[in-house]
Amino acid sequence: MSNIYLKVPSLDEIHYRQEWMMDPKTMDYNAGYDIDLSGYNKETGTISRTDEEMKSWYNNWINKELDKYYAYIYVNEIDEPIGEIFYYPNDNIHSMGILIKGEYRGKGYSLDALLELEKIAFEKNNINELSDMIPLSRTGAIKIFEKAGFIKTDKERKEFVFGHEETSRQLLITKDMYNLYITETVDKKPYVKDITDDKIINLTGESGSGKSTYSDKYLNDDNYIVIDTDIVFGDKESDNKESVNLREVFKDVKKDCLINDFDYFYKTTLDYYKDTDKILVIDSAQFRNIKDYSILKGKVIVMRTSINTCFERVVSRFINRNKNATKEEFEAFKERKKGMFSWYKKINEFIMNIDKL
Repeated sequence: MSNIYLKVPSLDEIHYRQEWMMDPKTMDYNAGYDIDLSGYNKETGTISRTDEEMKSWYNNWINKELDKYYAYIYVNEIDEPIGEIFYYPNDNIHSMGILIKGEYRGKGYSLDALLELEKIAFEKNNINELSDMIPLSRTGAIKIFEKAGFIKTDKERKEFVFGHEETSRQLLITKDMYNLYITETVDKKPYVKDITDDKIINLTGESGSGKSTYSDKYLNDDNYIVIDTDIVFGDKESDNKESVNLREVFKDVKKDCLINDFDYFYKTTLDYYKDTDKILVIDSAQFRNIKDYSILKGKVIVMRTSINTCFERVVSRFINRNKNATKEEFEAFKERKKGMFSWYKKINEFIMNIDKL
């Protein structure tokens, strides 16, 4: 589970924002611009505000949902907020911004905060889009936005920073784009995309998403061959004979090849079955690790079950299959499987890239 959460500040808490705006380490990204703004320091990027000005700002910004939203960013193990995030109407679009206090940067908090804002904007407040203009020189920030599902558009803005021209590019995510993705709370129908006419079904999703249940319906159909990577790289007995037989092909390959070189597994499997007339079903959670999307053939199906549901299912499955497990074993399993609240972001990147094909 993400350890990031958003909380709308009370009036008594606005001193945090006031302090951040006066901190050169936090505001360095804002330095050098020709901004006609009271209290702005061009050399440091800081902005000074009186207590009365902060109260006026608060009354204009806070509790203005659905159209305008502002919140502090919190991390579970840290008492004070680590930054802010917001969106607001700007002409015909909703612009947004995010600020992480200087001492908390570089710890991966921005991505999770962006994902939390998307949930609020698109699932709760029914906003149609979120947009930010980011200098092209801030490559790290752009990568984080892209991981959160934003795309670069052709819209640009040129400004002078300490006398040098700086180009900013629009990063945009729409509600329709967001609706493609797996989320933590909303169960969605499978995403389906035909890549080629080849008789191949590429089936993926998080543990507990229902992908194995989906593929199992083909196990006893002579028109299909079902390959389950958990069986291929496992050692347990299985009625899935094709997956068991494929173990021989990969007997000298470590299971982590599904993470480090999924492309090799995929191409080798397709080559092994190149002469079959049957429909090949490849069931694997590790399609997220593909590097060369051009090797994909046939149809892609992504199970978009919410991560909350996936987690509940895998925990319930563990209990049913391990009646004699100790409390420590159960807690260790649960803690390990909480990783899916981060892992699913890679599947969303996979969906995003597939949708572009």
